[in-house]
Amino acid sequence: MGLVQSQSHHAEETIEVDGFQFTIPQNLKRFISVYGNLLIDFKKSFWGDDFIVRFAEQGSCG
Repeated sequence: MGLVQSQSHHAEETIEVDGFQFTIPQNLKRFISVYGNLLIDFKKSFWGDDFIVRFAEQGSCG
């Protein structure tokens, strides 16, 4: 299992992790400043590689 944080808050940018490439769109920038870095959690399973993308911090509604 691997874990990576997005390190930059620039306009559209590509991040590569364990051979996978992710493009972070510009409109996601405002969410990163509120909810924290993006975390990409990799898992290997019987069916193949899998990943979950989530924000580092939980937001609150209100």
